[in-house]
Amino acid sequence: MNDLIYKQQAVDEIAKMMPTLMSADGTHPADEEIFKAQEIYVDCIKTIEDLPPAQPTLYGYKIEHLACIARVMEKEGVTADYAVRTFDDMSRMIKMIIEEAQQKVEEALNGRFD
Repeated sequence: MNDLIYKQQAVDEIAKMMPTLMSADGTHPADEEIFKAQEIYVDCIKTIEDLPPAQPTLYGYKIEHLACIARVMEKEGVTADYAVRTFDDMSRMIKMIIEEAQQKVEEALNGRFD
């Protein structure tokens, strides 16, 4: 059974437990009681928000997804080094294409306004 929760669900449940700001007899509690309840609520929310994700991630990607990608790459004979070189090559290629396009735009604009 999976007992992981979403942080937002925990925050919502704590908000439901937050005492109402009116006593049973219809009077308002003292300001210090309200302040203390608000402090506890804020501390609880901050604690939940500061918790690490329940599911392990790496740079925001689920580990299980990254493992799946790694298995597929391994089946295809793609090593981690080869993938890094490929991504670097693609990055350089995209940069070269952008620079070439910028140069052509500049030449076209210069030709039009000269």
